Amino acid sequence: MKVKLSDIAEELGVSIAAVSMALNNKGGIGEDTREEILKTAERMGYKARKASKPLPEVRDPRFIKLLRIKKHGMVVMETEFFAAVIQGIETQCRKIGYQLLIANITLNDEETHQIANEYHDDIDGMISLCTELEEEDIYQLKQMSCPQVVIDRKFLWNVNTVLINNQKGTRQAVEHLFEKGHRKIGYLKSNTEIYNFKSRFKSYRESIERLGLECQEKYIIPLEPTIEGAYQNMKKFLSAIELDKLPTAFVADNDNIALGAMNAFKEYGINIPEQVSLIGIDDMPFCKIVDPPLTTVKVYKEEIGRQAVKLLVEEVLGDTECSKKMEVDTVLVERSSVKDLNAVL
Repeated sequence: MKVKLSDIAEELGVSIAAVSMALNNKGGIGEDTREEILKTAERMGYKARKASKPLPEVRDPRFIKLLRIKKHGMVVMETEFFAAVIQGIETQCRKIGYQLLIANITLNDEETHQIANEYHDDIDGMISLCTELEEEDIYQLKQMSCPQVVIDRKFLWNVNTVLINNQKGTRQAVEHLFEKGHRKIGYLKSNTEIYNFKSRFKSYRESIERLGLECQEKYIIPLEPTIEGAYQNMKKFLSAIELDKLPTAFVADNDNIALGAMNAFKEYGINIPEQVSLIGIDDMPFCKIVDPPLTTVKVYKEEIGRQAVKLLVEEVLGDTECSKKMEVDTVLVERSSVKDLNAVL
């Protein structure tokens, strides 16, 4: 098997960047470390890959740029979710000796080249937060020749990508409700469609079908993906229905929607979880302190950022031969917003 820079780095417990600096006789590391890396590379049988273009020089300082791209601004906002993703990127950059630059971009027809304008020769690579984008929005990104990683959106484009395992997360939520005895499970669906929400809703339908349940079409409720928007939309919905006919449980596209709906339920005298159980997705910090604490599906937000930097540096250093699409796993966090119907005598 071909020995890669990452193999040497893992063997010694150092960064890929340090291995590259040693093998390319660059500064930035101590002589003892350099000597140990060179000896280990020789022992492991490392052979430098012959590339059509030389590996980029390791400079000091080295820069990665993060593009936070908005299209409509209904999802990409100053929230704890995206703050945690960026924290993961910043932490990993510091760990391996890169500096992070951040640019905020809102796509519009007047400024058609705003993404392309963010790239310059001092940038080693770019990470793009593409949560709100569609296939037709990525032309500028595809034209750039620098190493790139896309996060939070899957494209047909052959590019390194880090995603949430949305299918598993929603399946965990539905199956948890099923295990707790719920057979009528509705869905609080974002009225703003993005890749993540589409994937989660698709998984909801598939999970309902797999478990042999009837899909509660009447109770697939479109709500704005913000706390206040979901609250207002849910109040309007509740004002027009028979409250005693609600499903016993709902899964929400995200925690913001779940909390907005929870506030509306309370205002209409609907007790959670005694009358309606509720599960969100993301595990935002407020989930622990709302009343009742919200059962949710934890998304490892900082890990998304860390993995994006790792994939990008592999490409910067020429230590990969193909693009990768990585899904970061999820786990159900059980709190107090789901009633166990099996325990009812």
